[in-house]
Amino acid sequence: MTSSKPIVILKGSPDWDIWFNLIQSRAQRADIFKYIDPSKPELPAQYAAPVKPTRQQEQTIDYHRLDLDNYKEEKKDYERIRKEINDLSTVIDDSVGASLQPILQNLPDTHPYYQLRALQA
Repeated sequence: MTSSKPIVILKGSPDWDIWFNLIQSRAQRADIFKYIDPSKPELPAQYAAPVKPTRQQEQTIDYHRLDLDNYKEEKKDYERIRKEINDLSTVIDDSVGASLQPILQNLPDTHPYYQLRALQA
């Protein structure tokens, strides 16, 4: 996902539906909407960083390689999701009008879920 500026700028509640549809469609295309869905009462479960496997003494080299390959794939997915979420946060920042920027500046966390919940209120 690129962090280019969207065409719609959120300046107030009349813009919300069109603006949110734009944000939602970007998140859905990046397959991250389930991590940022503002309709949920709490932050949705996030994709956890994978844990690098350690070789058990009784584990064969082949099984350990398989574990490492799986870890590398999971890490790649984790990094992609994390980048997409960060990019979406930037898109949100860039597409909110000056009058609403204080709402975003006062948030303790810049995760898109919190940004959207605050702007929706």
